[in-house]
Amino acid sequence: RYTKAGFVDMSEEDERRMILDYLHSEASFRIKRVQGFERWYRSRAEWMIKGSMSGEKTILDTEPVVMAKLKDLGLKVDGHANKMHIAEKVDYTWMIAVLDMDPVHLAKMHTKGQENGKIRSIQGSCYSHYVFGNYWSTHLESTLTLKSATMNKKNSQLLEEKEERRRASVNTATYKVCADYPDFGATHSCRQQRLVLECILEVACSQGFLPDAEFLRIHKWYSQSFENQYWMRPDTYEWYRATTGMFSGVVQTTLINTVMNGALRRHYLKTLSLMGSPVSMLRNFELGDDGWAEFPTRDQAEAYIAVIPLCGKELNPLKQLISSISSEYLREWYTNGTIYGCASRALAMLVSGNVESNIASAGAVRLRELYESFSTLRLRHFKPEMCQYYFEDLAVYEVRHGKLGRVKVLRYLYSSRDQMGMGLYPIHQMPRDLQDYANSGSAEQTNQLGDVERAAEVIFEERVYGRFKASKDYVDDTTKRYNVTWRHQGKARATATIAAQNVVEGNKTTHTQHDELEVAVLLSSFSSSIWEKRRDVLERAKPTSISAREIEKQYFKATLEDQRLLSQIGQIAKIAKYMTEESVRRIAMDIALENSIPLEKVEKAIRTLSSLKGEGLDYPPRPLLSQELMGIYSQWRAVDKREGDVHLPDWLMVLAPHYRT
Repeated sequence: RYTKAGFVDMSEEDERRMILDYLHSEASFRIKRVQGFERWYRSRAEWMIKGSMSGEKTILDTEPVVMAKLKDLGLKVDGHANKMHIAEKVDYTWMIAVLDMDPVHLAKMHTKGQENGKIRSIQGSCYSHYVFGNYWSTHLESTLTLKSATMNKKNSQLLEEKEERRRASVNTATYKVCADYPDFGATHSCRQQRLVLECILEVACSQGFLPDAEFLRIHKWYSQSFENQYWMRPDTYEWYRATTGMFSGVVQTTLINTVMNGALRRHYLKTLSLMGSPVSMLRNFELGDDGWAEFPTRDQAEAYIAVIPLCGKELNPLKQLISSISSEYLREWYTNGTIYGCASRALAMLVSGNVESNIASAGAVRLRELYESFSTLRLRHFKPEMCQYYFEDLAVYEVRHGKLGRVKVLRYLYSSRDQMGMGLYPIHQMPRDLQDYANSGSAEQTNQLGDVERAAEVIFEERVYGRFKASKDYVDDTTKRYNVTWRHQGKARATATIAAQNVVEGNKTTHTQHDELEVAVLLSSFSSSIWEKRRDVLERAKPTSISAREIEKQYFKATLEDQRLLSQIGQIAKIAKYMTEESVRRIAMDIALENSIPLEKVEKAIRTLSSLKGEGLDYPPRPLLSQELMGIYSQWRAVDKREGDVHLPDWLMVLAPHYRT
């Protein structure tokens, strides 16, 4: 900080004051009642994501007979442990016992996979840190909105902010600054990370948040753990103390970076004022270490950049940008009224495939990934006909190495969903040789059991379902909450089903995925009349005057019941068949009453969960619309029920050519 005697290091109180000044000025919380940790943790089967916990033992690692039987069925169950595997072993008593230990943050160091040629380390925090961090964020991060931050905001608001930046790129009278830090996270001290969490709690309490003793105990342990950090080398298994820097696997990585970014931004402006060179920041946005700011003159922009190193933060001189016409934010370029994504980066993503996983995607999933990648390339100014040619060529090869022929595969890609196809909008144009075709094949479901059911049967027969603690907790809680009466052996079978879901769901073998794709291709039909209604949709559509905010409002209103039901009965629907009819009826009545939803709708959802997931869109114009515009388009299609002519928001058609991301 700047004093009359020059720059001096900030004390803990100085840093606390800086962070609080920012939060009091720009933070607002939607206050949430504190949920007891035990109840929250026992519901982990519903909310926990599968993220990696590599190297940890899973239950199946200690059950070789079960593992062998699952493999005999052709189910893919090996590979790295993920968080849900650990959740099945670690119950509430283990978790709460961690709080009796000294606060500590342990993380395994790894090399990041997809970095386009760079070598970069990532640090995966241990399971207990992930759980406590998630509990903290459920109450304080997910409810927080920061005035200038691109986080926790609705699509329509993010679009409005993007439009502000795009329009600013046409105004050559102002100067845009995008401060680029070489390694922002590494410059945070352990103390600063603790202070961010403490200050967020303090400001939340000033706005009405009421933590109980248990929440404060977890908060204290968790925040103090950042000052006792250790990381492990994966090759030697040696542990080292981290005296500074933030681990990238922390739940609040983005939050801590964003808060420090915003707090420092205000600190830089105050420092310039104290030095007698005040500047006027017209607009600003930030997320993580990324920032965008606009100034009325070049001198002010240069003064802002010059003060950053004086305040102790290093900038990357090679990437440092001050410009009246161009700016860069969140890996997108704003130039002269158009937003561009990086074409070579999109090409790198395409040729790398899905590098976040060691398992290559296959079948219909691979086709959709390829389509997304080539659509992005088209938006980023690659030739549309070339993008379509390579997409179709790779798609034909994906189906039995091309042995089914081109026409059958193209029919599957471009036929509507009603006709068993993918309903894709052509990247360039509909293939001219695609003829109308009605398939006489039957698409009826066979009585064959799915992967989850077969795995559940093995877990049940081998009587190991009781060892899956997250699944057992979920079934116990459901039993207690809704007073469930189970059919004969129903509770055990329900536990086995929830456990099996984590063991095999999303883990179909490549062979299975290819077989399923081949069947789908052989069953599809094609009707040119259905396509004709959707072709050239952006040119032919009739303009409608409606804002993105209004579309969003109507969409959430129309789908609110479905979203509530999905969140409440997502897992219940999978185990309802093991309950008595009276229990299912009672659950349906409770949920209907609690959410003011018709009983028939709840009962139907429990019977067929897919009834809530909405119909997939036919021919959404993905090659012509960026992802955020596609989001609005999808919501609009769900809201606009008019038959006949296609109607689209007038601004959507105007913006489409300027969003090349």
